[in-house]
Amino acid sequence: MMLVLGVYTLFSFLYVIFLGRVRKAWWSLRQANVEQPASVSFPFVTVIVPVRNEAQHLPDLLNDLLAQDYPDDRWELIVVNDGSADGTAAIAADFFHSHPNRGGLLNLPDKEGGSKKQAVAMAIANAKGEWILTTDGDCRVGPSWLTTMAQGMSPGRTMLAGPVNLVGSPDFLGRLQTAEWIGLQCIGAAGIYRGRNFFCNGANLAYRKQAFTESGGFTRSKKRLSGDDTDLLLQFSRSWPGSIGFQSGTGAIVETFADDGIGSAFSQRHRWASKIPVALTTVTLLISLIAWLSHAGFLAALCIMFFSPIAAFVVLPVFFLKVLAEYLLLKDGADYFGHRVSFGLILAAQPFYALYITLVGAAAVFLPYTWKGRKGR
Repeated sequence: MMLVLGVYTLFSFLYVIFLGRVRKAWWSLRQANVEQPASVSFPFVTVIVPVRNEAQHLPDLLNDLLAQDYPDDRWELIVVNDGSADGTAAIAADFFHSHPNRGGLLNLPDKEGGSKKQAVAMAIANAKGEWILTTDGDCRVGPSWLTTMAQGMSPGRTMLAGPVNLVGSPDFLGRLQTAEWIGLQCIGAAGIYRGRNFFCNGANLAYRKQAFTESGGFTRSKKRLSGDDTDLLLQFSRSWPGSIGFQSGTGAIVETFADDGIGSAFSQRHRWASKIPVALTTVTLLISLIAWLSHAGFLAALCIMFFSPIAAFVVLPVFFLKVLAEYLLLKDGADYFGHRVSFGLILAAQPFYALYITLVGAAAVFLPYTWKGRKGR
């Protein structure tokens, strides 16, 4: 019993320290902001949108892209259809028929087997832009998205990550997904700002085409469905240390949408967690272990409290310290993204989130996942 309580206390304190450092770096990033003066020249940008069965969402994104305030002659759009079976390709083809000077549609050959990495690599091979900017077919972007991201494409930079906001339902699951997403966004952004590159999000990611080619592209994670963004982040950080930035200007925010059910939400998180082997640096492994042991230890501590109530004198103070650290970080992130995160939500979510973290962490190591009809590990 004492060993379990000791492990829970130790790793919870380490987790709280980590969250505190993330919060400090997030504040520093927001103050520094990588936006450049408005007089900076506009680089030529190729926007790449890999899509698979996104007929429901793609029209909205295409309309958003048409409304960009970026100079029309300084960007192009490439949509890559990755084996869609719902009319996605027809929607994209109609769009480019109506706007022939905007870019073009590519279809990933069936013989390739299909993956987001192959779709993006195919588009890059056909891109004219000095910079590549990727997003997903189920996302929405504001009119100044391209302009704001381009303002961070400074001469010494090879990669620029951007913020992604999760739009969820107002029910408990939706609010819980939003809170978790905010935390991940803050951790990823803070890591990039401090030069500790943990992960980024391919729904809002820019990088130089030449750097992509020189780095070897998606070589490390070629056989994995997931991890294209994180793989590139780590490759670039090894090849060009100090050249990666995060654009925290609110005009750069991309919106995506939360999953509707518990099953699909769990499956998506399982896929996210599968990126850890791709991003298996010493720091990433250590932080993942601290977070997992903190949450798994909490479940074990609850069981101990049930049989030995006196353990509450150890468990509860540590528990409330952890909840407070999470709330302070999430509140800062929620203010930035325009959400509201209450202390009560974070408190009520603890048992569910601890179970979820424990299960997802185990599943990522031992079980395959399914994404858009494809299985991966």
